[in-house]
Amino acid sequence: MMNTSHPVEHDLVLVGGGHSHHVELLRQFAMHRPEGVRLTLISRDIEMPYSRMLSGYLAEHYTFEDCHVDLAPLALAAGARLYQSRAVGLDLLTGRVL
Repeated sequence: MMNTSHPVEHDLVLVGGGHSHHVELLRQFAMHRPEGVRLTLISRDIEMPYSRMLSGYLAEHYTFEDCHVDLAPLALAAGARLYQSRAVGLDLLTGRVL
């Protein structure tokens, strides 16, 4: 899970689990977690479609499992907190995602 030997200096919150940048960032964190950074992922869906395979899925060339990325094991490997929810706003005064 998370590396708790270093105090949290920065919170990095990802909203949504899109493959283009969030999945890649999770992969990078799994390979090397920066010290003092706490990573949190908020995503409505835990299994995200890989958009380049969507037309093949609709044409029944691929199964659901073939073209979806399960965010839970990626978040675990990255030491990220994972919340299956949706963000509805930001509270800039307190620095919180609503």
